[in-house]
Amino acid sequence: RENRDGPFFLYLPWTLPHGRYEIPSVEPFEDESWTEKEKVFAAMVHRIDRQVGELMALLRELSIDDNTYVFFGSDHGSGERWDGVFDSCGELRGKKGLVYEGGIRTPMIVHGPGVPAGEVSEQPWYYADFLPTCAEVTGSDVPAGVDGASILRTLKGETQDELADRFLYWEFFAGGFQQAVRWRDWLHLPVSGPETP
Repeated sequence: RENRDGPFFLYLPWTLPHGRYEIPSVEPFEDESWTEKEKVFAAMVHRIDRQVGELMALLRELSIDDNTYVFFGSDHGSGERWDGVFDSCGELRGKKGLVYEGGIRTPMIVHGPGVPAGEVSEQPWYYADFLPTCAEVTGSDVPAGVDGASILRTLKGETQDELADRFLYWEFFAGGFQQAVRWRDWLHLPVSGPETP
């Protein structure tokens, strides 16, 4: 809190929501007609929402919210689909642990200088893009051989046509080896691995 002028990097790896579905309280969802597991999941999401709000309030209190980038995302799709209740994977096939879109397609919410509030971009990206993006934000060089590309212009509402023709690649080893490649509008389904409806 003392040095408000220098650059900083803060990584907050929440583990919620996550199985084992345990939490001290299911407030404010104790009166919902859901199963206990559904109430716990909702309470986990509510807790993260509150904590992200506290973080954003602190940035405002320190008067650094206007020049701080905040990235909020998930490393994979929902562990449970919660069909008919929360519909966590929507119409996407699969869930966590599978390289179908329900397991790998997640939103990224970004706040920062030049990022238009309330805008939604359909530009595909993946976590390999995070390092090059942060390097551009800080004016740093990207190490040689790094996969990914800066998406800073996309975050600022600009078009990055050069990203349209690249391949995005995933591997997953748990439960059998799985691979997936996305190119343009095509997601090439796993070469091997478990099937899912």
